[in-house]
Amino acid sequence: MKILRNLITSIVLMLTASVMLNAQDITVIGLEGEVYVMHMDGNKKQYAQLVYGPMKNAEMIVLKAGSMIKLVNEKKEVCTINQPGDYSISNLEFEITKDQSTFGKFYDYFHSFFSSHESTESKKNYKNTVYAISRGSMVSPSLDFPIEGVVPYGRLLSLPFIWTHDCESCTYELQIYDYSTRKTVFSVKTLDQKFDLENSDKYLKSGNKYYWTVQIEGQEVDTEKVIFTMSKKADFETTISTLKNDFSLASEQISEIGKSIYILSNLEQSGLLNYSILYGFHLKEKYPNNEDINNICDRQWYDYLLNK
Repeated sequence: MKILRNLITSIVLMLTASVMLNAQDITVIGLEGEVYVMHMDGNKKQYAQLVYGPMKNAEMIVLKAGSMIKLVNEKKEVCTINQPGDYSISNLEFEITKDQSTFGKFYDYFHSFFSSHESTESKKNYKNTVYAISRGSMVSPSLDFPIEGVVPYGRLLSLPFIWTHDCESCTYELQIYDYSTRKTVFSVKTLDQKFDLENSDKYLKSGNKYYWTVQIEGQEVDTEKVIFTMSKKADFETTISTLKNDFSLASEQISEIGKSIYILSNLEQSGLLNYSILYGFHLKEKYPNNEDINNICDRQWYDYLLNK
């Protein structure tokens, strides 16, 4: 009996250790090529393509030829795999990075981003919600960007104004007002649901507060208003550059997309969500075919719109 009890105890301890290994907090911070994860659904193996962020309920990683993955655990240790094959989660080996301080700061912002933006369906959910509300009724467009808060003054590129509405043949009138005087500082009619304001500093002055609306030609309905303030300095490009310089020896452990997610998160947590969304627009133009970065930028933006 004693031998049997010891055997049972040993098995329980082994199973517990295995569960703890598989349950550890592992986050994907670098990803190239075709990489899949396998988890068990009852007695069946289920495979899914791996994406950036927390890796949940995975038991095995499958790398195809020419692929690479970089992982970090809750101790902020890194594991890099660049050879094709099947890798058990419980057998992964992690090591400390060269610049633990810089890497730790990166990890905190990176991990925080995915903790705040878990859903990969934010854009779809927002569009469906807006269309469901507006279908068959007279409602004003939903104003998507800029959102309430500080907007970068003197940005080198045009400032986009974006809205959503379930109408393919409407004529929209975008109007921007000075918040103090209630006077119109800019107005334009368009068939699109977006207008890029060139030379925005000609109309929108540093430190001033404004609000914008979009009306539908021929309809008299209450319009949504979004209040925003132009930053006191032309600091958009310098702010991004400063954040890019945060990486030193840890740079070799962090992919370019990983750094971009860090910047998105840092800007958001600093209260500069308009800056972050604008930087997301830049990333989507830079990586037009990268589904990961497109989805990541949309999560942040549409999560805000869903919850405003």
